[in-house]
Amino acid sequence: MDVHPPHSPIQSIKKFLIHLLAITIGLLMALGLETTAEWFHHRHLVRDARVNLVQEMSDNRHVIERHLSVAAAETARLNQMLEALDAVEAGKPLPTLGEFNWSVPLLADSSWGAAQSTGATSYMSYAEAKRYAQVYTEQALYATAVDRYIEGRRQIFADLAHIQGSSRLSREDYEAARRNVFSNLVSLAMLHEVDRELDTTYIRLMPGSN
Repeated sequence: MDVHPPHSPIQSIKKFLIHLLAITIGLLMALGLETTAEWFHHRHLVRDARVNLVQEMSDNRHVIERHLSVAAAETARLNQMLEALDAVEAGKPLPTLGEFNWSVPLLADSSWGAAQSTGATSYMSYAEAKRYAQVYTEQALYATAVDRYIEGRRQIFADLAHIQGSSRLSREDYEAARRNVFSNLVSLAMLHEVDRELDTTYIRLMPGSN
């Protein structure tokens, strides 16, 4: 708001005070309108961020549910690998294991990144922002565990290729291959445990859950 001097000399204190009052009221109105506009902008920013976060968590929950739905099949396949290793070490041919259908749970976090970059999280209550931060921190740890699990899976396939391509393997080779499968079983069990924890967290953060 621009403040202009009077167009003509002020002839009395009364007129001066009236002019000063008009300027003051104008400034207060301008500041009030600006503050109100910013309040509505921040409110819309938080509302949009909240909608996007809820949708993202809903999508991530579907990913978690799909991963849990194949838990038994993936565990069974790893146990089949252990049986296959025992058979080959005993001198039998490598059994046909069939096609591997693995689930790779990849959780999205773009809405959380957008909420932070736009400043929406700074206009949320501390408690709400903390709840979102905690679930996305848990997701980040989960992503690290998934990476380790995938690396373990790669090592298992390397072991199988080694067994298929060599007729002379030592007991240590078989033991190493078995350790890799056992390690993958443990990683898978841990992932499924976190799956269930994340699923519970997502439900708790959904609208109407409280």
